[in-house]
Amino acid sequence: MRKMIDLVPVECAIGIFLCFTYFSCGPALSQEKLLELNLYRELTETERGLLSELIIQNDTASVMENPLNSEPFTEVCDPLTCQLRATNAFNEIWTNVANSKPATPGTLNEFTRGLVIPGEISRDGRDYFVVEPEVEADGTVLGAIPGRYNTSDLSEFRAFPLDMENQVAVQDLSEWGLNSVKEDSFLPFWEPKSVPFTVISKDLSYSGESSRVFAIRNEISEERVMEIIAALRAGDVNASLVEESNTSLVQPVLSPFEGTGSPCGEGTSEERWPFDAVETEEIIAENRKWLTKMHLPVSRALILVVDTGIGEQLIEEGGQLSNLLAPKPSEILNPLVVYNDLPEVSGALECSDIDGDSYYWDAIGATGAPTVLDIGTCPFESVAPLRDHRLFPIPSKTGAADTATYVPGHGSFVSVLAAGGEALGARVPDLVDHLGLRFFKVTRKAESGSKATVRVERSALTNALKYAAAQRVNIVNLSMKTSDTNIRRVFEDPGVEDTLVVTSAGNLRQDLDNNGERTLPASLRRPNLIVVGALKNEEADPWWEDSAFGQSVSIAAPGVGIESVDENGSKVCFTGTSAATPTVSFTAAILYSFGFSTPGVIKDRILYSATFDRALVGKVEQGRRLDVGASIDVFVDRLTLGSGEVVRGRIVSENGSSARLIKLCSGRQKEHLAASGGRIDPFYLKSWRRDGNFIVFQDRRIRDEQRKCTFDSTTEIVFRKLDDDKTIPIELGSIESGLLSPFRSALVEATVLDD
Repeated sequence: MRKMIDLVPVECAIGIFLCFTYFSCGPALSQEKLLELNLYRELTETERGLLSELIIQNDTASVMENPLNSEPFTEVCDPLTCQLRATNAFNEIWTNVANSKPATPGTLNEFTRGLVIPGEISRDGRDYFVVEPEVEADGTVLGAIPGRYNTSDLSEFRAFPLDMENQVAVQDLSEWGLNSVKEDSFLPFWEPKSVPFTVISKDLSYSGESSRVFAIRNEISEERVMEIIAALRAGDVNASLVEESNTSLVQPVLSPFEGTGSPCGEGTSEERWPFDAVETEEIIAENRKWLTKMHLPVSRALILVVDTGIGEQLIEEGGQLSNLLAPKPSEILNPLVVYNDLPEVSGALECSDIDGDSYYWDAIGATGAPTVLDIGTCPFESVAPLRDHRLFPIPSKTGAADTATYVPGHGSFVSVLAAGGEALGARVPDLVDHLGLRFFKVTRKAESGSKATVRVERSALTNALKYAAAQRVNIVNLSMKTSDTNIRRVFEDPGVEDTLVVTSAGNLRQDLDNNGERTLPASLRRPNLIVVGALKNEEADPWWEDSAFGQSVSIAAPGVGIESVDENGSKVCFTGTSAATPTVSFTAAILYSFGFSTPGVIKDRILYSATFDRALVGKVEQGRRLDVGASIDVFVDRLTLGSGEVVRGRIVSENGSSARLIKLCSGRQKEHLAASGGRIDPFYLKSWRRDGNFIVFQDRRIRDEQRKCTFDSTTEIVFRKLDDDKTIPIELGSIESGLLSPFRSALVEATVLDD
């Protein structure tokens, strides 16, 4: 347990986090001096310099497990694959060996290096270090030619799992009980890195946050300690002196995933939470009927779920999602593909990458980073294309430090909701015509010796978005966050601009408009990005208090006690913005299937069809809450009356023909639509709502000062309901809101009204 020293409060902030901490202004401390750092971003060079002066640093080894735990090199990775040249994607697999002798034989220095096998291509997903069995004490490990070995006999090479988490200083090999490098055939991998900066960077890459405690140099004066802490705080670094009774390294239990488990309660979930499945089924069926009459097809939307992977039981034959998979034909129909467990065929490729995206056998998705392979080689075990074991979630370790934050079934939970949830899937057998699923798993096994189950590379989400763009994915569901600022540039890539990204706002109660640096991409403002906040099922107070908020939040959707399934297909409930996000992704997919082909058009329809909730003003842009039924009801005009009744049909002219102009505003000078006498072509009218004596237009293209106008409550709109040959007048004063179909052609109107 840590205790704060003295009682001088200082308010400090870093990123969006505002905290109160304390520091000492008194005499020198008799106990060990420790520094606590809380970070949400990488340190600058100046800050690194200050910390280098302040805290104890060790040149460290990335220590391997006990040498007895080593394995034959060929058991860890295909030798041909592991000879590849270094690539940026693998963070320089090969580190060249310098022909310099260590200062003392048997002592580690920066020239003592070897080949690192990253988890992306190792057989079990762990990082390894490989050494030759006969290593001279001059530091030569694998030879000096990048990507090639200095011997053809690899049978005696040994691979040691890297323990990147518990880094300690290794001064010489005697600490490992080794008297001679050559005799014991073992040499730890070593780089001149500092423990503090290494672990901070790894924390940030995993969760976007780092909370650590480090020992302060004994020789530094307390006055200088205070000066450095003050300088760090001036740059928004949260630094403070603390007492620590046990360890000087605090292992964070933070997660990039925006959702936590919650009890489902007895019986079934509420019928209309998170949306009305019956209404949605009816609207989908009606729209399909009208499209058929117009001889128009249903377009299938491709959704990429970026998360912890997908449960095997969900995608196996007969599983909940088995008929919704959208496999890449090139990866499953290519006649040249031969998997490793089948007889060898002359001239066949062992690994399939027909589309050239450097993701192999990615029939239903991918994981990690792109892989560059020589033709005819493949590092992977046999993969059944439609049951790719690489996409299955990593089981949680008992007692792991991230047990409370890493849920293996998170991706499965989200995927089922992105497909409309179990209730809708059972009601709409033709859902496969509307959407297909692929998956991108961002989790990797934690380093050997780590207290956590998984890690998430900092570049995981940027890799996922690039993959989505290369695959021409229509909708990406990101129920998670990242601290990787490179994601800003990725959103500017042409391919990514053509993809709608739906992401969670975050669960830290932060204001995304002012302090959203550590919650990316939610704090970005992009035309192809929808940011989703979370609602609870309480009419008077619907906002979930832990959701991030601000004008950067596009819309709110149900996110508390949401029911779905885990990786085993068992019923489970989640709470959080990650639970709210996939319902928006599902809505976007259905819109795509009904002809909304670009991200901007889909986003506009979702936002313009949202229900205005005054309780959400200040929490969500324009107080929007998702209305799935209204959003996908795209071929009719919907008027919500003051009584709560929703009438469906088309706004028409007095003689029953298509309306050319609709009078909504009074036409007063300097008000919106003054030039047209308060009239507007319905083609340009998205939606409106009544607010007292004003009509408020739900159109982001209209400037705020022109978004509303006064109206005459007795002005009538001529409306023809579905299944009714007669037109009826409806006074504006009795209409709470209106949502118009964007399809205004005579063909659509005749099809809908003459049905």
